[in-house]
Amino acid sequence: MSIPTPNFDMVMNEMASQLSRQLQVNLLMKYKFAPGFTNKGTIYGMAPKVASSALIDSISVTYNAGSKSLEVEMLDYWKYVNDGRLPGKYAPLSSILSWITQKGLKGRDKKGRFITKESFAWGINTNIKKFGIAPTFFADNAEAKVAQEFEERIGEALNQDYENYFSSIIGQ
Repeated sequence: MSIPTPNFDMVMNEMASQLSRQLQVNLLMKYKFAPGFTNKGTIYGMAPKVASSALIDSISVTYNAGSKSLEVEMLDYWKYVNDGRLPGKYAPLSSILSWITQKGLKGRDKKGRFITKESFAWGINTNIKKFGIAPTFFADNAEAKVAQEFEERIGEALNQDYENYFSSIIGQ
């Protein structure tokens, strides 16, 4: 026997929508550009963590009433955007080339002459290996903010559902 939880389900659906929005908002916030994982790299300004919008467009948060769980889906590389990348390993060169193209960036050598995209990507990748990529914690922060906002509402909804259920049993 399971207790019907329409109020809880409604609040959880609202929470799923809010989490989806908060993840997108957090990706659009400005983060330090190129400080490295340990913040020892040169900071070149602030920028959102959006190049192609593929990650932001892939965010899907749904509530599964059967399992009473939130299901969050987004492209796999969200982990690197959220948790950063430790120094010591190269990133996939194809991803850096794609990022350079999407951002419309052009590299220059020490004399100010333009260099090929491949050379530019290799330079960026060398810095990633040397300094890593700083974490943003966009997903962690979104989860914490939404959980805090909904904590009380979830308890109230469950309480109401249980009261309604037990009132209907006693009424019979």
